Amino acid sequence: MALGEADGEAVGEAERGGLAVGDGLAERLGAGGEGRATGVPTGSGVSTAGAEGCSLLAAALGGVLAPPSAVPSGFSPELPPQAATSRSAPSTGPAVTRRTGSPSVADCLPRLGGGPVGNPDPMAGDLQQGPRRAVVLGAGGVLGAAWMVGSLVALRDALGVEARDADLLVGTSAGSVLAALLAAGCSAEDLLASQRSAEGLLPLPGGRTVGFDHDTGTGGWLPARPSPPPASPALLRRGLRDRHVPPLATFWAAMPGGRGSLEPLRTALADACGPGWPRPGLALPALDFATGERRLFTAASGIPVADAVVASCTAPLWYAPAELGGRTYIDGGVASITSADLLAELPADRRVDEAYVLAPLASLVPDAPRDLASRLERRWRRRETRKVLEEVRAGASRGTRVVLLTPGPEDLAVMGANLMDPRRRSAVLETALRTTSRALARTSLGVAG
Repeated sequence: MALGEADGEAVGEAERGGLAVGDGLAERLGAGGEGRATGVPTGSGVSTAGAEGCSLLAAALGGVLAPPSAVPSGFSPELPPQAATSRSAPSTGPAVTRRTGSPSVADCLPRLGGGPVGNPDPMAGDLQQGPRRAVVLGAGGVLGAAWMVGSLVALRDALGVEARDADLLVGTSAGSVLAALLAAGCSAEDLLASQRSAEGLLPLPGGRTVGFDHDTGTGGWLPARPSPPPASPALLRRGLRDRHVPPLATFWAAMPGGRGSLEPLRTALADACGPGWPRPGLALPALDFATGERRLFTAASGIPVADAVVASCTAPLWYAPAELGGRTYIDGGVASITSADLLAELPADRRVDEAYVLAPLASLVPDAPRDLASRLERRWRRRETRKVLEEVRAGASRGTRVVLLTPGPEDLAVMGANLMDPRRRSAVLETALRTTSRALARTSLGVAG
């Protein structure tokens, strides 16, 4: 049966770590309350696996990735006859407005047959074997970054997917930091070593190291005293009269402005990645704080990658807007917490075969916290998860196999409500290592390589 059509018993089974496959994109977070699934988009073919911690969803155009042998004993999903061959329609969800003249994600990849842009050996070209891969790293603050590092290590160990070798790296907000470091040649193991190091020492290619204090480098667990509202009068005026401006962008334009600084992060990234762009195949979105349009920074943008990362990471209310080229920018997560919709923008001659989407701000299998702050955070998280699932479905509709990983109940319990709280960082990291490995081990996706 499709999880979106499951009765209460089946939903409970999935929450305990079951697997459901069917013809709908499994959305667990509808208006019917926690633990219920309603309003599921249909037609894509999906498999889902939820461990006690990490939740995983794999969506594939024209079929399911998990073979029958991956289904836990005692759980018998029903596949419609057309599931193995049906073609899903492109998503009809609202599109994110891209700034006119902004580079396209297609600019990050060569046409098929030209060799992967991200290959560290420029002579390898067409000699590289295997599928073209994208790794999409979402927003999530200090704790989301720690969760993604743990998940990247689990992906490498369970599926043989080393993120730094991906042909396309898309990083939003906290994900932009990791994407830039991966593009600079750091491995998942290097990122893990930095998270575990008391000094935050990050091993770099060539034997160098760069230090960054993960607990204080982003300003601590509370923002500095903000400036008086509105943070962006221009965007507020535009948002009130233009329905194409993301509502969240208009909201943050009306709020007080941030005053914090990400200068320690900029300095560390400049040391790690150099003054330019580490390689093609890296896309970092931010939001223009005057127009509400998404700006995609790539190698073609002509700016240092450290500046692009800071623009993508500038969380409203927390940090002062980043200034680049006479424009001001805030966190790319305001437009989309993953930017996975960019996968659907790739033309047929530049598409990727597989995409791994890590979404710390979504959750396929929610928890049930008791404190008010966490309950409010989970309500917002449910809404964002619906958007992520639409983005994943759009990418799958273009023929890309998409694997989506999100925190599960065990991860969420450790995270709490404030994802900028560094006091929980180590616990989140170690929990993610365990829960993501367990989730990936419970299902066989057939995508290792």
